[in-house]
Amino acid sequence: MPKLLIFIVDNYRNHEILEKNNQNIKVIEVYKLFQGYADLMIAATNLANVVESLNMGYVFLGSILNDIGKLIKLLSLPKYTFPVIGLGFGYPDYIPRIKPKINYEVKVFEDEYKRFDNYKELIKNYDEIMSNYYKSRDANSREDNFSQQLIKKIAPAIEIRKQVIKFLLKQGYKLNI
Repeated sequence: MPKLLIFIVDNYRNHEILEKNNQNIKVIEVYKLFQGYADLMIAATNLANVVESLNMGYVFLGSILNDIGKLIKLLSLPKYTFPVIGLGFGYPDYIPRIKPKINYEVKVFEDEYKRFDNYKELIKNYDEIMSNYYKSRDANSREDNFSQQLIKKIAPAIEIRKQVIKFLLKQGYKLNI
């Protein structure tokens, strides 16, 4: 049976403990959000490794951020908590082909960030590989590539994701220093 876990930055408990000890904390600074975010991403990645070791499949779902208000309400999240990512996992109906990855030279650098003059040209070969991969899949075959997905997914998500700041503030996170 498939499972879905939602990973949540949780500063509520610590806030309550501080308040009960007369520390009178009104807001949780943004650095606590980042600390919690890093911790839960490590936990989510470790769980994904365990899931994979059990011959199950998994998918990370950043799309939980598409309707944060609804999710906060659905999960009855108090202030000083924030949903970050979902992890769906279970036994697959079939074994999908492994999706090709972009070359390391484009995303792994040594000593300093490497900039390229023409990213479009740099990933041209990868776009072709991905196009062939999507066309040849048994399930969900489509005409697509990496660059096309980036254009289709990022632009519309910008408007939706502007809500993230609004809900971070509503959940009690102070974003200025």
